[in-house]
Amino acid sequence: MDTNETTIYLAVLITGITLGSIIIYFAISMLRSHRRHFKLLSQNYRAEIEMLEMERTRIARDLHDELGPLLAVTQIHIDAAESINEKSKAHLEKAGRNMSLLYERFNGIAKNLTPKALVTKGLHTALKDFFEQYSEVTPIKLELQYRLKKELSLYYGLHVYRIMQELIHNAVKHSGAGNVQVVITEKKRKLYLLYKDNGIGISLEKNKFEKTGLGISSLQNRTEMLGGRLTCTTGAKDGTEYFFEIPITDKNETTDQDINS
Repeated sequence: MDTNETTIYLAVLITGITLGSIIIYFAISMLRSHRRHFKLLSQNYRAEIEMLEMERTRIARDLHDELGPLLAVTQIHIDAAESINEKSKAHLEKAGRNMSLLYERFNGIAKNLTPKALVTKGLHTALKDFFEQYSEVTPIKLELQYRLKKELSLYYGLHVYRIMQELIHNAVKHSGAGNVQVVITEKKRKLYLLYKDNGIGISLEKNKFEKTGLGISSLQNRTEMLGGRLTCTTGAKDGTEYFFEIPITDKNETTDQDINS
């Protein structure tokens, strides 16, 4: 190889290395930028979720502390009122029944906003109460198998509870299922949540999915906030199945003493 060929070879080699370095640099920069953007989106979403939960807690507290006693006192006044005639008595009895239904519904709304059982007794008890509550208003057979060894932290448990709320709500409202099975277990420091129904299935096409109000974005976001992943399979003959795999860390666990304090 003569001097000219050597020079050309070196020039091509240097140019190739330079272009390759530039491409690698921009690729790394774009990857870092995407990571920062995703991290920022995750932080913003987490902040929004936390603000939403705080607002739910405040509303539940206001309902319990202010409207609850007012409804109870009104019920007492209605029960104690002496009717002047049969027509007035009938009106009072109807008002009393409506007040009882209103108070019952009010308690249900306050419980759904911030489940007291979750704070005082943990996720298992809160989910049992939630399933029992829905079993009273739907013909769907709801089955819960809970096999976690330790109680979860309130933050971690609240996300799992909200995930379950949305799954059961969608099942009751849209699935047309006769049976819903939920299994929550753990293995090798991971929580596994399996939801399965025998309903009509759902469309996983984005536009159709969002129009039906069954979008899995909130489920996906909550799962990702906990560092987990979600898969969904569905079919007209096979119903719908959600599978959540979420890591459990020491900070996501608490003791029985912490729950009962």
